[in-house]
Amino acid sequence: MIDVRKSPELQAAILGMRRLRTDLRPELYKAQRQELGDAWLPALQRRTGTNLERRIIMAGARTKVSTDTFSVLAATSRRELSNGLVPSIHWPGAEFGARNRRATYDRTSVRGRVHKVTRTLNRQFRGRMADGQIAFDAASEIGTQLVRLWVVTAVDFIRDAAGAEG
Repeated sequence: MIDVRKSPELQAAILGMRRLRTDLRPELYKAQRQELGDAWLPALQRRTGTNLERRIIMAGARTKVSTDTFSVLAATSRRELSNGLVPSIHWPGAEFGARNRRATYDRTSVRGRVHKVTRTLNRQFRGRMADGQIAFDAASEIGTQLVRLWVVTAVDFIRDAAGAEG
């Protein structure tokens, strides 16, 4: 985590964004979302190993920007995938992995007979890891680059806006 209180450069950038005319802020936020997204989405894409991970993590992957902060998000989609997984609910399996386990449950056949079946669950995920494998890893690797892009985009936008006003 970067502490803004210890960085006069970041404080100056935030002050500049707060002093920007309110009618120009949506354009600034759009430019910042575009720049941050151009760095965030490929970083996520590089780390997804399977098609299932890609479908879960990349669904709803985006950036949020405001005057004094930004966020990078992954797996925020609430739309159910074709296999029944909902990315915003089931993302921990793709991010942290899961332990395989055997489960026995009752199943009803097509003819209406109930019988027990044993299945191995969580085979589709990697093995369990304490630290994140995809989004957490990407955020830790490119975090400082994202801060740089957020500030540089704001400074360039403010400079261009000031030049346009004369």
